[in-house]
Amino acid sequence: MRASLIVGALAVIVVVGVECKRTNGAYCDDARPCANGLACDLTTHECHPMVVVGADLAGLSTDMAGCACSGPTPICVAGTCESCMSTSAPDAACAAISPSTPHCASDGTCVGCRDMSDCSGAKPFCDAGTHVCRGCVADSECPSLICDLTPNSMSHGVCIDSANVVYADAVNGNDANMGLTPTTATKTIMHAINNAVGLSPPRLYVHAATGTYPDQIGVNGKTIYVVGAPGAIIHTTSGGKDAIGAQSGGSMTVRNLIAEADSGNGGNCNGASFTAYQTQFINSGQDGIVSSGCTPLLLDGCTVSGNTQGGVVISSGDFTIVNSIIVKNMGVAVYQTVAAANTILVNDTIADNSTGAGVAGIHCALVGSALPVNTILYNNRTGGGGISETDCTGAFLASDDPTAGPQSTVDLTMQMPGFVGAGNYHLMSGSPCINEGTGTMGAPNHDFDFEPRPDATKMLWDIGADEVQ
Repeated sequence: MRASLIVGALAVIVVVGVECKRTNGAYCDDARPCANGLACDLTTHECHPMVVVGADLAGLSTDMAGCACSGPTPICVAGTCESCMSTSAPDAACAAISPSTPHCASDGTCVGCRDMSDCSGAKPFCDAGTHVCRGCVADSECPSLICDLTPNSMSHGVCIDSANVVYADAVNGNDANMGLTPTTATKTIMHAINNAVGLSPPRLYVHAATGTYPDQIGVNGKTIYVVGAPGAIIHTTSGGKDAIGAQSGGSMTVRNLIAEADSGNGGNCNGASFTAYQTQFINSGQDGIVSSGCTPLLLDGCTVSGNTQGGVVISSGDFTIVNSIIVKNMGVAVYQTVAAANTILVNDTIADNSTGAGVAGIHCALVGSALPVNTILYNNRTGGGGISETDCTGAFLASDDPTAGPQSTVDLTMQMPGFVGAGNYHLMSGSPCINEGTGTMGAPNHDFDFEPRPDATKMLWDIGADEVQ
């Protein structure tokens, strides 16, 4: 074991061991110096780390060597920038430059990690692009098939423990199973929910594999979080039944599901808590979502589209609707009948909805009350085909309403919002809605795709559900 202590210009070397032979790859001497930040023990002819007291190691070593290096030649050796691979102790050379890049990659650069073996703890994955250890960014990366992707969660980016998940698989499952592993999945999501909440202690998550579930799922006084794999569809065909619901003090959270009900509502919250992330409520025979006394209703990154009677109907209760796309419903996009204490509708895209009378975009319970912020209101039409966007007071809107448009931040009466088109409501790079929003008034720190807000270039918020990166 060796150690080197530098105080000012004084170096004290403590040596224990035998001399390193010239044929050894770790050999060093005056003609074969150590990498930046390492000291050569001229007794053993071996490089070893320096411990610097009262000085910045990286800065001191660079100044003494007379060069500042980076990229594929990050190591300063005798005044010359070299690859970390050319040193006798590659990882130690990189660690001496910066504790955040302690590994020598095959291209000679110093990186935070080369593969997963260099990462651990809450950040077990090595990002292939940045070579930095990170948490999970996709469900498929986790053994449990669920990554905590809940926005602003304290455990965001952490894989959920498999022991806290029950599994459903419409194709390969069997409701005679308990669903405690992916290979012993139940066939229906509702059966998995019942199993999860009935265990002691209860499991808090259900994972739904790709497939179509003819389910009606919900909770009554219980708590559950359902996460769907890509293409997990809940399609309720029973007469008047809703696809997803929560009632009587229950708490239902869903992410990455597609919900549709042939003659009911896509989602229904009654005296409970209902949260949906990146979920589609589409093509239902009644409304996309109805809420009565919800505590609260939260929609984030959701799509509500093609529903027969309307988009989101809130008869009472608090709600937060952010980063969501509410389009092509045969009724008012967002309809509030009773005023509530806490209402947030920010960074949404509301377009191409139609209704027989009144406003087609957003209706407030108290006409003229403040509601939409950073929101696109476009081509929402009432009886006779006229544009009628909202009877609320908004801020930082992009609107084509001939009466409200000129007062909006972005007037769309003479220009289009710049949607990609063909059913895609993301913004093109030339959209007039880009960088025109506010970062206050409840503006979220992510967008419809859970990409960051604001953009990294100008640090300004876009109007609408999409943030152009």
